[in-house]
Amino acid sequence: MTTKRPNGVAVVQPTGRIDTHSALGFKNRIGEAIDSGYRWLVIDFSAVTFLDSTGLGALVTSLKRAQELGGDLRLAQVPHTVRMMIELTSLQSYLPRYASVDDALASYP
Repeated sequence: MTTKRPNGVAVVQPTGRIDTHSALGFKNRIGEAIDSGYRWLVIDFSAVTFLDSTGLGALVTSLKRAQELGGDLRLAQVPHTVRMMIELTSLQSYLPRYASVDDALASYP
C-alpha cells in the first residue's frame, strides 16, 4: 500500500518478506510513487519480517532514483532483522531510520 501525504511525501508500506520473490514488486511500488511525481519517500517497515540482499538492492536502487530526481528516501519503524541487514552492509548512513512514520515525515523540509 502507498499513501500519499499532503506535504508531497509518499509513504510506502510493504508487508511480510522482501526477498528474491517479492523484491521486484517492492521496487515497482516505490517506482510507481516516483512516477506519480513523488520525490520524497518514507518506507514504513513496521509490517516487514525479513529483508534479503535482493530486497536491499531494490531499496538502494529506489534511493538512487529518488536522489537523481532531487528527492530522498527515509525508513521508518525498521524491525531488528531489517536493521541488522542494513548495518551489516554499512548502508545506515545512506538510509536514515526513524522511530515512526511521523518522525520520518517531519524530517523532510
